[in-house]
Amino acid sequence: MDDLKTRLQSASDLTKDLPEAIRAEGFRLAFEELSGGGSVGKTRVRPARRVRNRDKIAVVPSVALGARTRRREGPKTAVATLIASGYLDEFRGIDEIRQELDHSSGLRFEAKAIATSVLRLLRERQLTRERGDDNTYRYRSATRA
Repeated sequence: MDDLKTRLQSASDLTKDLPEAIRAEGFRLAFEELSGGGSVGKTRVRPARRVRNRDKIAVVPSVALGARTRRREGPKTAVATLIASGYLDEFRGIDEIRQELDHSSGLRFEAKAIATSVLRLLRERQLTRERGDDNTYRYRSATRA
């Protein structure tokens, strides 16, 4: 009987500083270990509970799982790739650039996204522009100019 009291007191002393939410489980594990049960390393893991409502399923990002994610190339990077490849050594319109990206690399962007990216590259002085006969701008690599 004294041995049981000693084990209970030891388990209580070991778990007194634990947060209340886990104190009971900690006490149980400490008492089992002190009693010679030794099942601390052999605790059973319950399978995940199935959720029937699809709206309640939690989506775990692959980054949290340690997997490497591959991000899709954005429109600005795609246009910069066209500059580096020499496609924009001649003046080209937004629609021509968009069609080339779709054809050469399978990247489909809206014309507005391409126009925004081209404008940013223009401000960064990687592109120059001229107004065409139909009053639309045409763009060319600034290194070519």
